[in-house]
Amino acid sequence: WDAATGKPVSEPMKHEDWVESAEFSPDGRWVVTASYDDTARVWDAATGKPVSEPMKHEDWVESAEFSPDGRWVVTASYDDTARVWDAATGKPVSEPMKHEDSVHSAEFSPDGRWVVTVSKYGTARVWDAATGKPVSGPMKHRGTQFSPDSRWVVTVSDDKTARVWEAATGKPVSEPMKHEHFVNSAQFSPDGRWVVTASGDKTARVWDAATGKPVSETMRHENRVINSVQFSPDGRWVVMASRDYTGSSPLCISRNANNDIY
Repeated sequence: WDAATGKPVSEPMKHEDWVESAEFSPDGRWVVTASYDDTARVWDAATGKPVSEPMKHEDWVESAEFSPDGRWVVTASYDDTARVWDAATGKPVSEPMKHEDSVHSAEFSPDGRWVVTVSKYGTARVWDAATGKPVSGPMKHRGTQFSPDSRWVVTVSDDKTARVWEAATGKPVSEPMKHEHFVNSAQFSPDGRWVVTASGDKTARVWDAATGKPVSETMRHENRVINSVQFSPDGRWVVMASRDYTGSSPLCISRNANNDIY
């Protein structure tokens, strides 16, 4: 759609079942869609015409996203695998990345070398994107994100913690970041120094990624679970989305010349 007018730009991009996700390529020319018709597809954003052959799984495709350079697509499927594909042809690039249950998400590292996957029952793994071989051992959490330099992964869990791990080894970097209820989301700051978490205990917190120690006072919603939380692009602010029907930005984080927080 045209963002300024709300009018359609292209023809509809049609699957044979509902479409679970859609994402632009980094250059904006293409769109990748994931569908419950067991396929992902790449389309021309301006025309809605398919660019490549369908990327076929043996069960629903939960997500699909482009690599940072736009050459590849990674898909996550209920057939217990994730796969990397050539975006221009729809052909597989690597072997399937296999879990023991359905794969709910898969994303590239910022440098495009690795993929991190999360399965239904809360196991995350890092894989070599070009080969499909595992890089690290299983990380018994879910809800992953790479750090901006691709060295670390942050995960969340129903065990009331978030954790930072070495992407190359799967070993913990810091102490667990502890809440009093399940943790819904976690995200690195743009410079990778901090992590912000959102929890079912109605709070969000900012933590030192290297140590797991809290950086700021607790940010609290009085009545509802916090679903998600995100840093602003400059890392100064945090925005939270809560089940009290609001989004809010209650914290301003700044640094002086000595990198002190105030």
